Amino acid sequence: MSEDFDPRQQDFIDLQAELSGAPNGRTARFLTGENAPRNKEEAEKEKARRTAQAMLDDLLLNPAYKEAWDRTSDLLNRTQDKLDAALLKNAAAIERLETLLADLEDKAAKLADGTAVFRAADGSVWTADGRRLSEAETASLSIPEDAPSWEQYDGAQGALDSARARRKRLSGIQDDVLDPARERLNDQENPPSLDEVEDIEKDVQRADAAIDEATQNDLTKPFQQASREPALVSVSEELDNLAIPTIGR
Repeated sequence: MSEDFDPRQQDFIDLQAELSGAPNGRTARFLTGENAPRNKEEAEKEKARRTAQAMLDDLLLNPAYKEAWDRTSDLLNRTQDKLDAALLKNAAAIERLETLLADLEDKAAKLADGTAVFRAADGSVWTADGRRLSEAETASLSIPEDAPSWEQYDGAQGALDSARARRKRLSGIQDDVLDPARERLNDQENPPSLDEVEDIEKDVQRADAAIDEATQNDLTKPFQQASREPALVSVSEELDNLAIPTIGR
C-alpha cells in the first residue's frame, strides 16, 4: 500500500458504499444490524405489511364489510369457474372446426395450383378464400357430385370465425375484469374500502352476464344452409353442447 494512502480515505469509501447499499466486497463496519440500509428497507416493508394486514383485519371485523367481501369473493370464484369452462369448450370447438375445414378442403376439387374450390347451389364456384371463379375457369373444372359444397365450407368457416370471436371476447373478460378484480379485492397492502368492494361486485356481475351472453350465441347457425353431410352433422351436434350453463348466485 502507498505511504501516501490515508486509511480514513478507505473508511470514507466504505461508509459511502454502506450508505448506498451497494456491495463493495468488504464486510460492513459502520452500518450493521438495524442501521444497515438493506435491513432498514426490509424492516420498513415488514412494518407496512403488518399495518396493512391490521387494517384488513379491522375491516373484516365489520359485519357489513365482511359480508360484502365474502359475497364478492364467492361470486368472483364462481364466475371464474364459468369462464374457464366456456374457454375450454370454445377451444374444443375451434379445434374441431379447424379439423373439419381441413377435411373439406382435402375432399374438394382443386385448381391447377392446388387451390380448393366448391360449387354452390346456384352453380357458381368459389375458392376457399371467397373468390368467385369466372365462367372460363369453371368450364375447365370437373367437380364430383359428392364433393363438399360451398354452403358446407362457408358454413364451417362462419362457425370458426364465430368461435374465434367468442374466444377473444371471453379472454377480454379475463384480462379486463376478473384479473383486476381479484388483484384489487386481495390487495393486502391497500385493502379496498366497502364502496370499492361493492363496485368490484358489480363489475363481476356484469362480467358474469357477459359470459352468459357470449356463450348463448349458437355457433351452429352458419350450418343452417349446409347439407346433411356426415362430418358436418357430427360437428354441428357437438357445437350444440357449447352453451355454458349459468351458475346460480
